[in-house]
Amino acid sequence: MQGSRLTVRGNSREEYLCYCSLLKDEQYVEIVYEKYPGLRRYLKELEVVQLYSWRELLGRLVNDWDQIKAYFQMEPDTRIRDIRRSGSDFHCRGRSVVIVETDRNKEILYKPHSLENEIFLQGLLADIHTDLGMGAFRYLELERGGYGWVEKVVWQECTVGKGRWHMPINCSMRLLENSVTGDMWASMQRSCADISAGTGIWI
Repeated sequence: MQGSRLTVRGNSREEYLCYCSLLKDEQYVEIVYEKYPGLRRYLKELEVVQLYSWRELLGRLVNDWDQIKAYFQMEPDTRIRDIRRSGSDFHCRGRSVVIVETDRNKEILYKPHSLENEIFLQGLLADIHTDLGMGAFRYLELERGGYGWVEKVVWQECTVGKGRWHMPINCSMRLLENSVTGDMWASMQRSCADISAGTGIWI
């Protein structure tokens, strides 16, 4: 600390921890609000959006739970142990991807948008793998009309055939880019990270 408890000089972690501790001080928070009058209103609006998003998620989870257990091959008496944000960015009007963990250590992802393009891209890549004489892992996706549930796949580095298949797969993706509309290609690119993680293919 230097001179005032509102300032600190240290490494990034120390500065961050100091800032977090200051936010527990109501007097300091009021100082910030006075300096940035629009901040209080923005944070209040953000709070309302987050409460709505979580209420929406929980309602969908309750309504879909039996279907989720059947589709993702869970035991009938499976229970939910934890629900947490995945750390991804906010999108779809303040929503974000959420991880649902069961008491059997299985995790599924809640995605607050349609899975239509992701499902299409995964099928397309499966066709490309078939043409290349390769096998392809397909993770489970449950489309629910405007949102969906996805099997959480742990990414592992692909060590088999990486150099051999990198060029033909990239060529196939470039050909694909020229054959779809700009909006679809942008959406498919957003799905590509999930596909790469699911298949272990280096794209």
